[in-house]
Amino acid sequence: MKKILIILLVIFSFSNTLFACSCKIQEIIDRYTNSDFIATVEILDIDENSDQNYIKLNIKPSKIFKGIDTKSLKIKKTKYLSGVIYTPIKTKWLIFASKDKNDNLTFNKCSAIQLDQNFDGITNTNYKENYKNSIQNKLRILNDLSNLNLKIENKFDISTFLEKEFLKFKNYELIKNQNAFYQISISKNLDILNIKPLKEFDNKKFSKKILKVLKKNLKIDKTNQNSISEETKIVIGLYYYPAKIENEIRILPQMF
Repeated sequence: MKKILIILLVIFSFSNTLFACSCKIQEIIDRYTNSDFIATVEILDIDENSDQNYIKLNIKPSKIFKGIDTKSLKIKKTKYLSGVIYTPIKTKWLIFASKDKNDNLTFNKCSAIQLDQNFDGITNTNYKENYKNSIQNKLRILNDLSNLNLKIENKFDISTFLEKEFLKFKNYELIKNQNAFYQISISKNLDILNIKPLKEFDNKKFSKKILKVLKKNLKIDKTNQNSISEETKIVIGLYYYPAKIENEIRILPQMF
């Protein structure tokens, strides 16, 4: 019996800070593009008093996905309690840090996730499993993006979507926990000129089918702009995991 599979457009829920520390959803590749330093780290020490504008953290990176090795990060102090991120000493985190106007590598609650989350008092086993699986998915995607060794940018803040909500495929088998990435060439009028595979799934027949589906159904979101000043290229990602319907593969939006 063939395994049940789903292919998902990769979207990542780390986000920028809006208003009183609320967060907005952001695609993982855009988050990767907009960050200067991405790594899993351990918090070694915290200094909350020496700087009136920042909390200083001494860190020990364990895996760097993007950027230059550093031993220090900062958190911008805020008057909003909802915007506070608590990073105790000896805890481990996946952090997306960006340089601010003062050239400090900073992050906030919308750009970090705790890897060693304490689940004491939480009885929902599905929550625990989903949390851990979500982290592993993020790490696999980041590792693949890092290994592509490609300059990924999206300077016009272009978003893509599939014209249909989801597309079904049957009788394909894939290796679990795979990602695929595609480079999209875009015209000044926001039309797709070409779709180039950067990393494909292990099943060649299925990869060929997916490429045809993307060429037919992938569209550029023109809600906020109808044109750009020059042709450009962006990268999108696809991710799959076992589904609940026998012998079926789907493509649909997914939020982490």
